[in-house]
Amino acid sequence: MLESMVHKPRPTRAEGSDVANAVLDGADCVMLSGETAKGDYPVEALKIMHYICKEAEAAAYHTKYFEELQRVTVKPTDTAHTIAIAATSAAVSCHASAIIVITTTGRTALDISHYRPTAPIVTVTRSDESARHCHLYYGVFPLHYRPWFACFRSAQWVSRYKPPMPIISISRNDCFSRQLHLYRGVFPLVYQSKDPSQPRDPDWPTDVDNRINYGITVGKERGFIHKGDFLIVITGWRQ
Repeated sequence: MLESMVHKPRPTRAEGSDVANAVLDGADCVMLSGETAKGDYPVEALKIMHYICKEAEAAAYHTKYFEELQRVTVKPTDTAHTIAIAATSAAVSCHASAIIVITTTGRTALDISHYRPTAPIVTVTRSDESARHCHLYYGVFPLHYRPWFACFRSAQWVSRYKPPMPIISISRNDCFSRQLHLYRGVFPLVYQSKDPSQPRDPDWPTDVDNRINYGITVGKERGFIHKGDFLIVITGWRQ
């Protein structure tokens, strides 16, 4: 997308406009290939791409986009769509700093990302494969919950409605967490227990609480969750 930067330190106006328009049109991700693989200015190309994407995101009217997606969505919606829409709407209403998703496959974070929230989607999962996939989805911040560290479809549909805050998706499935990176606003986290010999706490509510607290801790470390902030938490109600 910044082909001229293979041999030049700055992109053309047309290239910059193409990147910005791709973001405004709802692209989940943009890619550099020759600019970084064989170019003379790989770091500069990445920095400029990052800057253009940030400026384009700041110019987008996320609330209007979410309302338009709700209007064109075919009714009645299935369970995953309903959860994604509700999570995005709740996050907008209370100005949530993040959306935390506990997931195994990462599908919940993917669904939420589809609705384009502006808050990060912190996705906690025990699966490193899911966490890697989540990096491909918009707004997803995946956390691989490993022993040394203190929902795929639902996240996808919440992302579709573009809530103005991140969708934190917590999953044990590393494969789907990686996929969630392709969805806007989803922040996937891969969750693993502290005890390698025991992949999850035998008490299911405690296991869920541990994963949620893990997502909040990482959000605080990254600086987008602060004391007193409202958070939208999505998880199953039974094992």
